[in-house]
Order: sequence, then C-alpha cells, then structure tokens
Amino acid sequence: MRWRTHAELALPVVAGAYAVAVVAALPTPGEPVTSYAAVGIGPAAVFVIAGAGLVAAGAAVWRQRPAVPTGPLAIAAGVAWLAPAWVGWTGGPTVARSVGAVLAPLLLPAIAHLVLASAGPPRRLARLVVTVAWATTGAIALGLATLRDPLYDLRCWSDCAADNVFLAAPDIAAAQSLGRAWLWFAVAAGAQLALWALWTLLTATPAGRAAAGPILAPAGAAAAAEAAYAGGLLWHADALRVDPTEPAYPALLALFLARGLALAALAAGLGVTVWRRRRRRAAVARLAAELGASPRPGTLRAALASSLGDRTLEVGYWLPSGRHWVDATGRRLPPPAPGRGTTTIRRGGLPVAVVRHDPALTGSPELTAQIGSAARLAIDNERLRAWTLAHLEQVRASRTRIVVAADTARRRLERDLHDGAQQRLLAVSYELRLARAQADGSLTATLDQAADAVRATIAELRELAHGIFPAILDEGGLEPALRTLADTAAAPITVAGVPAERLPGDVERAAYLVVAAAADHGAELRVTLRRRAGWLAVDVVGAADDPYLHLADRVGALGGTLTCAAGRLHAELPCG
Repeated sequence: MRWRTHAELALPVVAGAYAVAVVAALPTPGEPVTSYAAVGIGPAAVFVIAGAGLVAAGAAVWRQRPAVPTGPLAIAAGVAWLAPAWVGWTGGPTVARSVGAVLAPLLLPAIAHLVLASAGPPRRLARLVVTVAWATTGAIALGLATLRDPLYDLRCWSDCAADNVFLAAPDIAAAQSLGRAWLWFAVAAGAQLALWALWTLLTATPAGRAAAGPILAPAGAAAAAEAAYAGGLLWHADALRVDPTEPAYPALLALFLARGLALAALAAGLGVTVWRRRRRRAAVARLAAELGASPRPGTLRAALASSLGDRTLEVGYWLPSGRHWVDATGRRLPPPAPGRGTTTIRRGGLPVAVVRHDPALTGSPELTAQIGSAARLAIDNERLRAWTLAHLEQVRASRTRIVVAADTARRRLERDLHDGAQQRLLAVSYELRLARAQADGSLTATLDQAADAVRATIAELRELAHGIFPAILDEGGLEPALRTLADTAAAPITVAGVPAERLPGDVERAAYLVVAAAADHGAELRVTLRRRAGWLAVDVVGAADDPYLHLADRVGALGGTLTCAAGRLHAELPCG
C-alpha cells in the first residue's frame, strides 16, 4: 500500500538523520565526558560504527524484506544504542536529551525481539517473552521519565545539567528503585536470551544454523554483554557518579566496548543476510536463463540446494502412471527420512512436484521465494524430462527382466539337456553295448554304427550345453571361463588382462558373451578387460564387423554400451 511504501522510505531516512545528529552531539576535546563514547577515539569509533551499522543494515533488510520485523528491529536497536550520546549532549536541546533517556533502555527488548525472531517461526512462548520485554522496558522507561529529576540525582554523571521535559512527579527514591529494578531485569533477560540463542544454534540443523547464525550468534552475544553490563552497574552502584575513565572502574568501559563490538557484529550479520538474499535472487535469475538452454537433469535441485544452503535437498516429480515420485533422472525416490521437511507443489489440486529439505526451511519465506515463477518453469521442464526418463528406465528394467528370464531359461535348458536327454542317450548307449555283446555277426556292424551315432549325439549335446551357459563362469568367474574359451576356440585367442576380483553375475555373463560372440567368427582375437570408476571395459581386437544385435540388447539392458568398428568390438558395462 502507499502508506507502507512511504514508511519504507521515511524510516531509514529519519533514522539516518538521527545517527548524523548523534555524531554531532558527541563532545569535542576539552568538554566534560558525558558518555562512554567520549572517553577516546577507540570507544567513539566502536560507538558510531555499531549504531550507524545497525541503522544502515536495518534499512537494507527492511527495504529488501518489508514483511519481516528484522529491519525495523535493527533500526530500533541502533537508535537505542546511540541514544546515550543525546542524553549526554552538553548544550543540546532539552527535548532531545529527554527523548534520548527514554529511548536508551529500548536496546534490550529490540535485541530480545531479534533473537526470538531469528530462532524460527514465532511461537506462543516467544510472543509472550517479546511482549513482556517490550512492556516491562516501556513501563520502566516511562516511569523514569516522569519521576527522575537529573538536578536532584546525586548519582548523575551524564545529564546532570539537563531538564527533564517529561518530569511529572519528581521522586528520586522511586526513580532509583526503578533503575535498580531495570538493571536486575536486564541481567535476567539478557542471560536468558543468550542461553536461548546458544541452545537454538546448538540444536539447529546445519541449514537452520547457517540461515539463523549470522543474526542469532551476534544477537545472543549482545544480549550476554547487556546482562554483564547491567551486572557491572549493580556491582559498582556506588560509583555511578564517578567519571567512567577512572582507572578504578575500567571493567565498565570494557563491557561498553564488548557491547559495541557485539552490536557491530550483529550489523555485519544483517549485511550477510542481505547479501545472501541477493545471491539467491541471482541464482533464480541464472536458473531462468538456463531454462532456455536445455539444462541438464538436476539443474533445479542444484540451484535450490545452493541458494538455500541445504546440500541434502531433493526434488521429486509425481509419476501418475506409477503413483510414485521420481527424481530428475527418472529414478524412483525412496521414502523421506524421519524429520525431513517436505514442501509439495500442486497444480489444480494435484501434486506435480515435491521438495524435500531441512526442516528448518519449512514454511520459510526463502523457500517460497525460490519456488517462484522461474523455478516453476524449471519444474515443468524437468518434470517432463523426468517422465520421459522414468519411462526409459521402465523399458531398461523390462529389457533386464527379459535378459534375466533368458538366462534362467538357458540354465534350465542346460540342466534338462544334462539330466534328461543326455542321460537317456547314455542309457541307450549302454544298452547298445549290451546288445552288441550278445548279437551275432550280422548285427554287430549295425549296432556299432548305432553306438557311434549315439556317442556323436552326446558329444554334440555336451557342446551345445556348454555353449548355452558355461558352468565354469558361475563357479570360477571370468578368467577361467575365458581361458577355457580360448583353449576350445577354432582360432587363437589371447587374453591379455582380466580383473582379479569377482563381478556381478549379469556383468560377467555379458562380458563372456561379448568375447564368445567374437570368437564364433573364427578370427584371431586379443581380449582385454579393465575395471575403472565403476565400469568394466571389454575390448576385443580382431573381431569381425557385425551389428551384434543380440549382444547390444543384453549390454543395453545393463545400462552399458556396445560398439564395433574397424575390427574392434568394445563394450562398457556398469559394475558398481
């Protein structure tokens, strides 16, 4: 809306002007020291860098993400941190000094709100804690504004000569009691916030820690520094009238510097979140550009994983025909691990894609922003590709089943030949020999011819059974099977190298059949088998040029390739 646009522009400008005014309010050399920033150049630099950094970083965050409270909270923290310079503004407007005294305590609730907002989606307890922090701080700040008269405060050291324009009922005792109550509240709240931030970071997932860490870690450190500073003021309550540069109280100055450094780190962390978001937008822009260049499968998953900082992220696509999810390569996705976050993308009420991610990203605006128009185009693109690859995978699986069924049939045929026909022929041969021993001379020649025919048939059956499926391949592996093939081949076969370890059975059978098919042509061969990077390379030099279609089907069913050119038969087989 228009008023929100004006507010987005006006608040950073006003806050920036306020920061400039604060710098102008710092005392010059020779003036009384009325704030820690006036002690020296080092504290002044820490003071200005922390405050101006929070205002600038908050403005950048708010402009980038106006719907989240992080930006305004950072600006509020910067304004509250810089407020003591107005309180101690010697010769400055009375209204400005009085306003500064009201704004200064608001630093702690602003930090508390930042810690709880960075810890994840707001919960009821977090809302309650934030409400209590703001309400308690506001009540104490208003009470001090209406009760404390600096002129009668014996502990005053920064605004002793200023009039409190909000003074309504002067009561120094009540004001001092409120001040001590505020310090005790700051100690308790700051310590709890620091522990909360530490516990959240330790129990977060890697992606959650990476997302919240740049803000949560320095904010927790700032809360701890606030608690330590408030505790130091309570410990040195009798020294509040003393110049803070006095050597007897250097601890208070050290705690001031620790507070400033923690807030400067918080400003830097906010800047990191702004940079990350811009990088994510650039990643989405690159993704949109890649869509027009036929991106490879998995481009969307890689882009989302990189921009969201979750290397375990998975993208799946719904396969209606199989009623299951597949990845970008068409392979079936396993069920998600317990505790994983899941974001389902639907069209017309039907699922089209799913993003499995770190649970810290569930419902996050970053994930919603990444799955925008460009990512949706990538989803459509990869979904169609995944469907095609899934169907190809089904075809490959079908070819594999056919090969397995053929191998099973070969084993059964070999067993049937050995246990059935071959045994019966041996029995017939035995009967023929018995008949010959009892026959007269006229039948001897006939029985000898019949016995020779039976023996020849048995030999042919043995050769046929061996050629269908060599038993030595399953029993001893590729090397003895290929040596046996070389011994029985019609032409010389040199086996130059075979992997010593056993390979999967289907891979060994395919490799053996490649060499056996080349040997069937009766040419001299040189065979080399090498295993590298999960693949078995079968190289047969001297093979006849032939399509080898039956081998191509078997090799392709395993996901491999077969080529034959210029007397060289080459197969690549995946072997894990």
